[in-house]
Formats: sequence, structure tokens, C-alpha cells
Amino acid sequence: MYIGKLNDVKSPVTVSYTIHKEGLRDVPAIAAAGNPLSGEELLVRWSQLYLAKLAFSLTFSKTCFLDSVRLVLPAVCQAEKITVYDEKDDQLLAVYAAETGRKITDHEISLTVATNLRSCRIVIDAPFSDIGLSSLDLYGAYGDDLPLFPTPAKSCLASETVSVATFNGYKADCPEGIRAGEILAEKLLEQTGHAIAEKTDGAIRFRKDAAIAENGYRLTVAKDDIDIAASDLRGFVIAVETLIKLLRGNAFQIGTIEDAPRFNFRGVHILLPPPEEWAFARRLVKHLISPMGYNAVILEFAGGMRFESHPEITEAVIHAKKMGRDGLWPAFPHGEAGGATVVEKADVAAYVDYIRSFGIDVIPEVQSLGHVQFMTIAHPDIAEREDTIETAVDQRFADANTGKFYAHCYCPSNEKSYKILFDLMDEIIEVARPTKYVHAGHDEVYQIGVCPVCREKDPADLYYNDVMRIYNHLAEKGLKMMIWSDMLQSASSYKTVPAIDRIPKDIVMMDFIWYFHLGKDIEVNLTEKGFPVLIGNLYSSHFPRFEKRVQNPRIFGGEMSFWTRVSEEVLGREGKIYDLFFTAEMLWSDTYREALRFSYDRVIRRLIPPLRDLLGDRQSPSQLPEHQETVLYAWSFARGRI
Repeated sequence: MYIGKLNDVKSPVTVSYTIHKEGLRDVPAIAAAGNPLSGEELLVRWSQLYLAKLAFSLTFSKTCFLDSVRLVLPAVCQAEKITVYDEKDDQLLAVYAAETGRKITDHEISLTVATNLRSCRIVIDAPFSDIGLSSLDLYGAYGDDLPLFPTPAKSCLASETVSVATFNGYKADCPEGIRAGEILAEKLLEQTGHAIAEKTDGAIRFRKDAAIAENGYRLTVAKDDIDIAASDLRGFVIAVETLIKLLRGNAFQIGTIEDAPRFNFRGVHILLPPPEEWAFARRLVKHLISPMGYNAVILEFAGGMRFESHPEITEAVIHAKKMGRDGLWPAFPHGEAGGATVVEKADVAAYVDYIRSFGIDVIPEVQSLGHVQFMTIAHPDIAEREDTIETAVDQRFADANTGKFYAHCYCPSNEKSYKILFDLMDEIIEVARPTKYVHAGHDEVYQIGVCPVCREKDPADLYYNDVMRIYNHLAEKGLKMMIWSDMLQSASSYKTVPAIDRIPKDIVMMDFIWYFHLGKDIEVNLTEKGFPVLIGNLYSSHFPRFEKRVQNPRIFGGEMSFWTRVSEEVLGREGKIYDLFFTAEMLWSDTYREALRFSYDRVIRRLIPPLRDLLGDRQSPSQLPEHQETVLYAWSFARGRI
């Protein structure tokens, strides 16, 4: 399948066009110089049109999926409305119009079409104005075969295949290659039934090449051997994942792929899985997070792990969760971490080891300053609040303000706050063994500077001092700090914003309040101050102007977040599985285009059903051969293909 600009030289589809007047009986053709499909401006004088509209008719050499149309109008064109029609049945597909009595002020316009067609017509209505197009780009897809996803940087694949039975072993010149070989052997056995093992004469070779970019790889599949080169474990593993994607039944597609990620940081934020979901949590890493090229898991602990340093916190968290389930208290904030009770440290350590075995880094998130209900529920004396602690009431008969019931923040003027925080942080670090970063939370600190001790102090000073306490504590352990950035964003109304000029510039800012300010590129508030920035909570559904904004050199990646229980049912229902696919394309491939949203959607919809089989360790009825014809018919009908 080809996904991209349909009027590109690489496109398998050719596009021809004619222009004519619309709205007249004889619709005569117009002769005009310039081809906007290749970036040459075309302009028709108003005297040639008078009150007629200009119609730009396009014919594709093959039926294809037209995702969107992006056009640039000349400055002299004072258009009132632009419409797109399917030429076959004259069906209206898209419209872009100014307010009544006004002109369109945007000269770069995008219209979503999302339809299979062979020809279409773009009509520009601009009475008494010169009309034309400076450029016209047509984005979409052609073909039914599934492409490699995320899209690799360079690929040259042949139509020939080679049987997996040709290869009986693998060999490697480095430990990273040996581990990647183990992953390949396991996946091949699962998906084809063919067994391979490490052998000195193995026809599958893993070679370390320091010249290859971080997490990048070079993969060559030939008739007699397979060569895989990378510079690190993650690169080797992603190469293996790509090789598995080249499976066509029990054969590999022959070809060469050279690939490397667009961004250095590609993260997934998850809450600590509950004990009953450990098996699923592992399958999630193995079958989705790793194949989609992510290289970091931000694991939020909250109160979800048993703390040996403060057993009273664990006891209080378990009690609060139960009271919430029974309807006697409000639901415990972030109570999904660890499930109904808490998880044991040994299980967390084993899960961290499993994630790392795929070359994926694990960054523990230790909520601090805000979202510390797991601390204050057991130690109300450190809570930052201006009123007395509310007594428990039966929440079945009385509404409760969760923010008041559970103390959201600790007091930054109370030394006991840091004694408890650092005890817990050290315990988490011991279990998670981070290699570079610890995420220290710091988001949505609503109650800062309100208690009797803090109310006369500047909230920005309180925030700064808290950050520095944690920053220095981590530095002593050779670790760096990540935080959510909302408290420092000038786009917010927090009183802590002035602290941005004082805190160290190597703290990674994870910006997530972009979705409260969709019309602004608010990350600039952080990058102009010199901070490295990650796009936080990067949900593919609505992040605007992605291609433009990520050109900022201080943005080095992003992460998508679950904020929900880690289980197949919940992640599927909440759309997180879909988002893991889509966000992977955004973070991995430099060919990602917002204009191709529905083309990616068509691919992801076909990838999800077999993935759900792997995640659930089962085969869904809809994936059985006898049901395929019915399923494909239903899918085609739903998407307007038949």
C-alpha cells in the first residue's frame, strides 16, 4: 500500500486535470498556464469568469482513497467558498466557506475527503475576483496490502519471498544481538511454528555497527541469509520486529530496509499494573509497545507498590481503595495503580526487567508536591490545606469534593514531607533502577501556599525550593529530573510561573496542557527559556500543527498516556490501543503528515484485530478463516467501500 501525496513523483497513481467554468450550461474549458499539482501557480482573470465559479476537475489513473485536499490560493483570490465533489455521482464531499457576506481569509486550506474515488472536482467560488491555485496537494492511499507501520525511512522490497524454513539458526557478534535473536526465535515459533536457535553457522546474522543511529537498524533479507545491523539493543529488537512484519504466511518478503526514528524519546506513560494483569502487561510490551518502536515506559507508582520504609502508607492506601469501592469514600485518586490493593516489590522488579529486555528504558514516576494523596492519607499532618480535615461521610447520600476529602499536596515548609518523600523515592529507585531520569510529577498543585505556615510565602519560592530539594536528591544518585510543566506555563493561571527563570535548565519539561490551548504553540514558553521539552499526553486524535511545531530543536520527542487501569478491556474501550499505533507513527516516522489521518486510520483498523488476539492470548472468532469473508464485507460496508 502506498500512503502519501498522490500527486508526488513516487506515487503509483498519476493525476490529470482540466479547468472549466462551473455554473454555466455549456461549462466551457479554460486554457490557462501553470500546473498547481507540481507547484506552478495557475490564475484565471475575473473577466474570463464573470460570475461563474472555477472548477478544477481531477482524474486519477486508478481508484484510490483520497484522504484530504490541501490547496494554497493566490493572494489576489478573494474566495467565498470552496467545495469538493465526486465526479461520478456529483456527490458533495467537502466544503470550506466564509461567513455570509465575507471572504475567506486563510489562503492555505485543508479539506477532509476520506473517500474512495476515481475522479473529483474542486470548485472555487470567488465572484468578481481573479481565481486560481498556487499549489494543490492530494493526500491519500492506494492498494490493499498492509504497509510496514510505523513507516520506515527507506525500504526496497521485492515481490519474492523466502521460506522461514530456509533459516535454522542465528549468530551474533554482541550480547545485544544474542538477545534480539532470542526474541526472534520466540516470535517465529509462536507465529509460524518454525524453531531456530543460536548457531555458529546461523544464516541470520546480527552485527553491531556503531555508525548506525541510536535505535536505528539496517535489515537485508536475501534468498540465503538475513543480515541485521544496529548499534544498540533497541535497534536490534526493532529490526527483529520489522522482520516479523515481513512475514507473509510462512515466508519472509525479500528486500532491504534502512531505518531510524525521528525522535530520540518515544514514551508510553502507564500506571503500575494490578497483580492480576501482569501477564497482559507483558504481552502489551511484547506485541505492541516494542513493535511500534517506543523506547521508554514511564511507570507511575503512586501508592500502588508495597512500601517497606512506610508500611503505614501501604495500609492507608489499601483501606482508602476499599472504602472507595464500597461507596463510603470518594474513589481514591490514581487508585488504578496497583489495582485493588498494592503490588509486591519483587513483581515490580520482574516487570521492569522484562521491559528492559526489549531495550526499552523504564522511568519511574514518583508524584511529588501534587497528587500525593498516597502520602497524606497516612500522614495528614503534612497536608497542605487551609481547613481542617473532613471526617468521612457516607458518599452514597452526600456529594464529596474529592480534592478536599483527600489532601492533594504536601506542605513544602514541613521537613517531614521530604523525609517521607525521599524514603519512598529511594525505595522506588531501588526497584526500578532508572538509568537516567526520574519523573517527579509536579502537576496540578492546586493548594500550594495555603496552610498557616506557607500562606505568607511566595508560591513561586515554595515551588522553586521544592524542585531544588528533589533535583539535588536525584543528582546525588546520578539521576536527572523530569516534571510536568503546567505549573510553569505562562499560559496557565498558577502563581508559581516565575519559578521558571530559576530552576535548572536540564530539567525535562513534559508539556501536556497544550489541549487547553489548541490555538497556541505554548511549548515555546518553555523552549525559549532553554528547557528540553517532550510533548506530554500526546494523543493522536487532536494535537494540532504537529509537523510545524516539532521543528523546534528543543522538542526531542513525546509520550502518550493511559491514565487508566492496565487491562485489555479498559485500554481497548478507552481507545488507548488505537492511540499507541497512531502516536507511534507520529514519533517514529519523519514522513508523518496530518493530512493522512484517515489513511493511517484505515491501516490501524486492520492491524488491531490480530493484535487483540495476541494481547488476549487467544484467537477472536472474527479472525477465524471461515468468518473472514463476512468480516471483510462488514468492514467494507462500514467504510463506504461497497
